[in-house]
Amino acid sequence: FTHLNVLNAPLAATALPHYPAILGTSVMLVAPLAVMSTAKPQAGAALSKETDSAAKESLVITTTSNRLVRFALGVANVAAGVLATSRCRNTTLLWHGLDALRLMVVF
Repeated sequence: FTHLNVLNAPLAATALPHYPAILGTSVMLVAPLAVMSTAKPQAGAALSKETDSAAKESLVITTTSNRLVRFALGVANVAAGVLATSRCRNTTLLWHGLDALRLMVVF
């Protein structure tokens, strides 16, 4: 869980201190992703040839829940980016430049 939260560092630099709820949401979404990513397969689990061949044909090997969690994390990151750019809309061009520089250093 903690090693996956390293991925939230750029989000923290973008969202904090103005939007901590977005970072909190992302941290909470990383928990089920960590469980899904580190779960060991059950011993003796039967592998279906149909499921295996369907996964090979569609090139999709992740579960729907895994993809939904990753999509939600993407939405949180996009929301943080949009809110970060809108945060400076009433400031001078100098502050836009400094904020852009801060974000480029982080990423």
